[in-house]
Amino acid sequence: FCDLYRVGGCLNAAGKGVLGPLKDAKLTDLPLGSLFGGNTVEQGVLTRYVASSGLAVPAVWAMCLEKFRAGTWTPDITSLVGPLSVDVVVCRPCAQRIFSALLFHFRREIPRDALPAAVAARPDCWHGPACRTQFHNVDHAQRYNHACAAVRRKE
Repeated sequence: FCDLYRVGGCLNAAGKGVLGPLKDAKLTDLPLGSLFGGNTVEQGVLTRYVASSGLAVPAVWAMCLEKFRAGTWTPDITSLVGPLSVDVVVCRPCAQRIFSALLFHFRREIPRDALPAAVAARPDCWHGPACRTQFHNVDHAQRYNHACAAVRRKE
């Protein structure tokens, strides 16, 4: 996958366009596999919001990139290529991982009154996205918001 590095581009047709600057990635689907660590309840909340608000996924991606570029949102992932920026060269799967991490921030900024009443009424889970219960207990995932900051309870 040497398209960006070899004069004349990659000689292998399968390698053309595989690598590119993050800002140039054309993402048209929500990365549900990694979104919210696999919490299907939170994935559903975001998916339904995007669909009902009339937003196209490329527009959501553009919003996420702009917030990332401005330093407002930072993807919570480890980078092996150094500091992440919109100019970093990545493959499509890595671009989707970064999109997934930025979507957490997108979801957190959706006003509660723009969500269904049952979703808006859920209290935040103390552990936020680090909650382990959300993955093996669907009832817990449905009762608590996990798209929030982790807040330790004082006892």
